Amino acid sequence: VSDEGRVGGQAAPVADAPRFRLPGVTLDAEYMEAVEKGDRDGDNLVELLRKTKKDERDKAVAAWLERNPETAKRLEKMVEDRARAAGYDRETFRGDTMANDIFVYSPRERREVGIFTTPKKEIADVYAGASNGRRLNNSARRFYVRAPNTLDLTKDTMANRRWVAKWSESFDEWVDRQSGETTSAWDVLESGRMFDYEGDWSSERWRDLQATAEYEGYDAVVLPDFDNGRGVFPSLVIFDSNNLKLASPVTYDDAGRIIPPSERFNEASDDIRYRLP
Repeated sequence: VSDEGRVGGQAAPVADAPRFRLPGVTLDAEYMEAVEKGDRDGDNLVELLRKTKKDERDKAVAAWLERNPETAKRLEKMVEDRARAAGYDRETFRGDTMANDIFVYSPRERREVGIFTTPKKEIADVYAGASNGRRLNNSARRFYVRAPNTLDLTKDTMANRRWVAKWSESFDEWVDRQSGETTSAWDVLESGRMFDYEGDWSSERWRDLQATAEYEGYDAVVLPDFDNGRGVFPSLVIFDSNNLKLASPVTYDDAGRIIPPSERFNEASDDIRYRLP
């Protein structure tokens, strides 16, 4: 019986109670034991990945998780516990059309000041499923974020209004593009239209706002964004890719080795799957 079920020989009072580890008993060992057994003590994912071709591994993992629902739930809980212990305590989603080929979000790849994500999975799914006008059968990936110092500009507070007003002073004018009337930077931002204030997709002010937040030491900024089909939604923009890690119950490296929880959450690496040894 694992130490999750028993503590010091005594039955644990609650299934979700914190794990009190005995000497030599580690979360990694418990995790690896689970992926080597599955629900029926014989469905070894480690061996399965060793025998699976590289381009078929994602499907193999998805199928294994589906046929081992109880183990999948346990793995997800272990990964979440490790993430929160390492300070990755926020959940978000990102939609990429070629997600399986992206393990590091470099500035060139994201073409933004920060990495755009959203806590709204249905929004991220839209971006995951669209490519040059075609619909793809993709879904967004879930991530854990480490961002203790976050500027949330979706909240209408005096402090936020003052921050935006101060930032907006570096620009000559603020005009409502539809009416031509003078407006405020806060009103533009709140409407979700800051991303194309200029009307030419240059996103000059949108990018400058993010860069200012990063310059002032924030780990991330939450911005009102806009989708034609769903209206205004929150975008969580993370400035350091080291602070973004996959929340999948199972991740593996290029060789097909399953990555244990102790290697998955560390800000020293910008690989979203794990930290470097």
